[in-house]
This record gives sequence, structure tokens and C-alpha cells, in this order.
Amino acid sequence: MNKNHLIRKGLVCGIILLFVGASVVPSIDGNLVNNKKMFDQMKNLPTLDHIDQQQTNCDGYRPVGEINPYIAQSFKPTFNRLTRIELKVQKDYSLTGNVLVSIRTTLEGEDLTSVSVPMIELPLQDWFVFDFPNITVTPEDTYYIVLCYTIGDSFAWGESHNDYYTRGEAWEYTPGQGWNPAPSWYSDTCFKTYGYSENQPPNSLPIDGPSWGITNVVYTFCINVTDTDGDDIYCIWNWGDGNYSYWLGPYSSNGTICASHSWSQRGLYGIRVKLKDVYGAESGWSDLHVFNVYELKKAFLFGSYSKMYTNLSTEGDYSTVESVNLRMILFKPFQFLHYIDGKTITFSKDTVKALITSRFLIGLLDVVT
Repeated sequence: MNKNHLIRKGLVCGIILLFVGASVVPSIDGNLVNNKKMFDQMKNLPTLDHIDQQQTNCDGYRPVGEINPYIAQSFKPTFNRLTRIELKVQKDYSLTGNVLVSIRTTLEGEDLTSVSVPMIELPLQDWFVFDFPNITVTPEDTYYIVLCYTIGDSFAWGESHNDYYTRGEAWEYTPGQGWNPAPSWYSDTCFKTYGYSENQPPNSLPIDGPSWGITNVVYTFCINVTDTDGDDIYCIWNWGDGNYSYWLGPYSSNGTICASHSWSQRGLYGIRVKLKDVYGAESGWSDLHVFNVYELKKAFLFGSYSKMYTNLSTEGDYSTVESVNLRMILFKPFQFLHYIDGKTITFSKDTVKALITSRFLIGLLDVVT
């Protein structure tokens, strides 16, 4: 084999590889694009629902029509979103009109959601899904599936003669008589409810803690928290002075969370707290807990008072006197103050250097100002 033949053979192989490579690369890029589109579509898929409540032991059918235009079944959901229901139905092939199915909180109440289905779409005898707009429901509260059809007497809803479902019961509406529990020979209809639990943010009770304090003293505040989904909880505190805590936690889904802070300036501060669960569902900010911050100042007091009591609402040992005729000298800045007729003065018991009798005091104290 000569050299020119080898060169020609190499060129042919190179050209073949070039064409093969060119045909493969777009295919790979196309697959990547298609995979990305598929992933984006999957992200937008609705949450899958599941059977929540059901009664599927059917041993008969209850007519719905001119005589009894409404039949209802009560149930108690465990999910907080209701998406659709499935009913066991039976019909005559010649029936016309629409079947209306709705969800209510009371038998006489307004529809929370509903769907109207042409009779022609229903099977002669089988389960059928009534898919209505999703609604939020409260787990363990009672709701009613209300089925309405007003033509003839050849349409029926499956029934059970035994009380297999213990979280609800069947009801019938008769014109002129209203709603009544179903006759004793059948207990429930045949139904399935579908839904899912939507992640709910945590809840908290009002902040518990002192209502006033002293500058540069650390005070502790607590909240009792719950998460209906049982998720662990984080919290962040807004101390009202421009400072925030980090997201603290995680904490147990049911318990007490406490945090501490001090203030360097005298003033009135509003404390708030916000919660979120480990999946990111956040509560709003809590109601304000108002906290009044005072300063302790050296003072000389003398005079008479009518009553003295210990202040139990703060962290610290303070006493308050109700004046009869008290005079006070503050040193920084210098002030002379006169208190009469029940005006109060609060001071720290830890720093008292004074003579105090049952109705008179004189000496040095750290007073709250």
C-alpha cells in the first residue's frame, strides 16, 4: 500500500468522523433542551391529591329526583385542601339534564364549591369523579357533599345499609319537610374525598415578658408556639431598637421559645417576633409587646409616704412608694423634684443606703427615671 493511498484513506475517515460528529452534537443539545423543558413542566405540575375520607361498601342505591331532589353525606376531612370527590352512581340511559354536586359547611348554607355535570357524561353504574375548584377546609370540622338532581326517579347514589363510616352520615331533603337524617335502613352513601395538606405557617401566642426595665440590663421574653403540620420552627426577634436576632432554631413544633436582649437607651420599644417552619412557611409579625426602658439615677430622697410595695412584674428587685410629701434631688443632671398626693417613685432595693420607716424615708437610692 503506497503513501498516497494511506493519505486518501485518512482523509476519507476524517470526513466521515466530521459528519458523524456534526449529526451527534445537535442531538445531544436537543436532548438537553428537551430535558430542561420537561423539568420546568414538572416543577409546574399541581400537587398530587390523595384519598382522604371514603365509604366504599355499597349494597344498594338511593334515588335522587323529583321526590327527593337532594341527598347529602357529611364527612370530616383530615387534609386542609379538598380537590374533588368520587361518587358511586346509577342511572337510566335515557336521562337528561345536569347533576349538581357541591360542598357546604351546613346543609342549608351556601356552596363553598360546586360542579355541574351533564347526565350524558355519567356512567350507567360505576364510580364517577366530580372535579370542582379546590377549596381550603379545616381538618376535623364537618362538611357536606350535597348532590342535586330534579328530573324523574331513575338516577341514584350508592348507599350502605351498615354504618361503616363513623365520621358522618347520610341526609335527605324532601320538599315541604326540609333536611332530615336518612331513613334507618341506610346509614351512609358511597363516596370518596380527595385532597392534600398544604404546608401552614407556625402560630404563636402573644409575647410574654416584662413591661418595663432598665438600660443595659438583659431581659428575657418568651412565646408559646405551635405548628399544625408538626414541623420544627425557627424564629426571628425584632427588638424595636433597630436590632434583630438571627433566625434562631430549629425548635420543637409545640413548645416555648425564649430570647434575651438589653437596651442602651431610655425609651419605649415595640418587640415583635416572626416564625417560619423548616420548609420556609412564614407567619406574619406578632402583635407588639410594648417595653418601656428607664434609667437608674443616683438620688437623695427624704419625706413621708403612704405605701410601699415590691414590683413583681420585672426582672430585678424594685420597690415603689406612694408619696405624701417626698422631695428628691437628682445629681446628674442636678434636679430638685417634689412629689405629693400619691405620686409614685420606684427605686432599686439593691442599692439602698437610707433610713426607711413605715411612713418616712431619708437617704441615697438609685431611682427609676
